Formats: sequence, structure tokens, C-alpha cells
Amino acid sequence: MTLTVRLAAVLLVCWTVASHAEAREKRQANRTCHNLRNSLCGRTPNQVPLICCPRSAGPIKETIQPPTAPPTRPTPRPTARPTQPPPTRPPTPRPTQPTGGDRVPEEHPNRRLLPNDNACGINIHNRIVGGNVADLAEYPWLAILGYEVVGTGSVEFNCGGTLINNRYVLTASHCVVSLPSDFRLTSVRLGEYNLRTAVDCQVQGGREVCADPVQDFGIAQVIAHPDYNKPNRFWNDIALLRLDRQVQNSLYVSPLCLPFGDWRTRDLGNTNLWVAGFGLTQAFGDSSDLLMELKVPVVSNDQCAQVFRRQQAVIGPNQMCAGGEAGRDSCSGDSGGPLMGVNQFGPPYRIVGVVSFGVTRCGTANVPGVYTRVGQYLNWIMDNIRA
Repeated sequence: MTLTVRLAAVLLVCWTVASHAEAREKRQANRTCHNLRNSLCGRTPNQVPLICCPRSAGPIKETIQPPTAPPTRPTPRPTARPTQPPPTRPPTPRPTQPTGGDRVPEEHPNRRLLPNDNACGINIHNRIVGGNVADLAEYPWLAILGYEVVGTGSVEFNCGGTLINNRYVLTASHCVVSLPSDFRLTSVRLGEYNLRTAVDCQVQGGREVCADPVQDFGIAQVIAHPDYNKPNRFWNDIALLRLDRQVQNSLYVSPLCLPFGDWRTRDLGNTNLWVAGFGLTQAFGDSSDLLMELKVPVVSNDQCAQVFRRQQAVIGPNQMCAGGEAGRDSCSGDSGGPLMGVNQFGPPYRIVGVVSFGVTRCGTANVPGVYTRVGQYLNWIMDNIRA
């Protein structure tokens, strides 16, 4: 296998299209250039650029990139079309306070636009397990982002997100900015469970239970954090999507709580959190058609910084790390999706992190995934939402 092929296999993990082979070949050149630029990981003493590859492909360095290969198979269902053209690039956000700011988030005037604990983070299951196919309606706040492949008319789901109220989805900035030239973010889907079925059903308690139809939305506004990738790569990796209409709450679609109160400052060391999504079932494997869940241990920022220093990545206070168990990582989630916490005695669940980046070979022992620490962005979130 040539070096070019090996690089393509590694660098196109997050944006490979599983079907439409001819279109994929035509798009490969632009996408390869995009990923090569994003995969520079240093230089030799003679200033020759280094491209990172996994150990199985030759060089021993790992590529640092958004860690999960989200679902790339087109779904047979009709996809949403925005009621108005979505912005071609994230609009300039309104002036905001610095991340965190001095204001107590609980006293922010827009706190009223977000649900209270009795109206968010509630599901019909409370299984404290990991590494499994999730149950129907277990994570009703999970969103998947739809990208139109320019020139084909097809829509593919390539990132995750989290519903936080009836109009906004929280995701990662890397899911909405600097996209390949042939991808355009156009839609958001809520209530998805099985990407291959028009009606999602599951046998529960000896009888078949079927979910409501998915809810598809256009995107009225994209709000990427203005300091994304500043001062270091993947810092401030957080964004908001305003949907084109209100969500209809149901058993299968409802918001997740933000980390207000003691969750904002709680020491999460030595605790287990959860990721869920349609990501890879294993490193370099296929995406899952079914919603997957996984329990992941928190890793201290100091320990995480030591791991990623070898990849010349800086871990900051507004980031957090989790995972690092062999074969078990946020491959099971989606870039932009939630890292979730729940109290010992059950719901409500809360989002504490947004899936940001990791090494290409996710599920590598002692190499955690990196997440944006949501508690540090509560004021920014509330500064940028409206009724």
C-alpha cells in the first residue's frame, strides 16, 4: 500500500462518504488537501512538514483530529430542507462576554429560555451500563447534523449535537466551520434511533415498541464561538445552531440539562460519564446504524496534557478528557455530541462536555478523548440565544 493510500485511509476518516463512489473520487482531491492541512503535526529540524499517521500505517505519530467517524451512510428517509437558505458561513455572533465572564450563570437574564431540571435530561430508562446499543428513547436530546453533498442532492449525517431547549442545538465549532468545499450544513434531525429504518422499533418487556417519526429541521442561524482555534487548535470548540422552528417535545425528543449549580464547578475526577451516538463501532471500522452508548472514565487535565504533549496539542482549562480504555472511547459517539453526567440516584442527565478531538485510532489504551468543558461556556451560550 502506498503512502498516499495510507494517508487517505487515515486523513479521510471523519469525512469519507460510504456510497456514491464516483462522486467520492471526484471530491477526493479537495478533501485530501483539506485534511492534509489539518493534519500537520510538526516539522523536522530542516523545516519539512510532518503528517501524522497511525502506527499501523507506518509512522508512529497519531493524527490529532475530531475523534469519531460519524455516520456517513445516507438514510432512506426524506431529509429536511430549510425553510430559508442557511448561511454559507457562520454569521458574526453578537458581542459576547469573555468565556465564563464575571456574571453568575444562574442569574443570567436568558436563563429563563432554558428548561429547569424537571423539564430536561429525563428519559424512560436508567441503565448505568456501557458499551451497548442504547434503548429507544434513552437519549431523546441527541441530534445529528445533515450535510448536503454539493452537486449530488444527497444529505449525509456527519456530526452530532445536543438539544438544549426548543430552538437550539449545542455542537462543536469544528462541525460548522472550515468544512470541505463540497459539504454544506443544511439540517438537523432529532429523535433518530436506527439510521436504516423508516420507523424505529424495539422489543421491550416482551412487546414491540415503536417511536414517533423523526423531526427534521432547517438551520436558521449558525453561531460558532468567535475564538474557536484560538490561541490553540481546538480551543473553544463549541457552537450553537438555531433551528428554523420550535421542537415538539415528546417521549423521543426532549432537551438535555446544562450544567448549572454544583455541576458547573463539580470535581468530576474518578467518576464515570457517558457518550452516545452513531460513531464507529471500532477504530477504522464501520459506523453504527443503531444508537450506541458507552461509559467513560474522567481523566485529569494534567494526565491528559502529558499524553497530548507528544502530539503538540495543548490541553486548556476549558477542556476536559475522558476515556483511554483499550477499545472503548468516543468512537461510540459523534463529533459535536454530548459527554453526559447523571447523579448516583438517576436523572436528570446533564451535558458536561462536547466531543472535540482525539487521535485517529480512537480506543487506544491510555489515550483519552478531549471534550469542550460546557460549564465554562454557560454565559456564552445564554448571551447567544433568544426566544
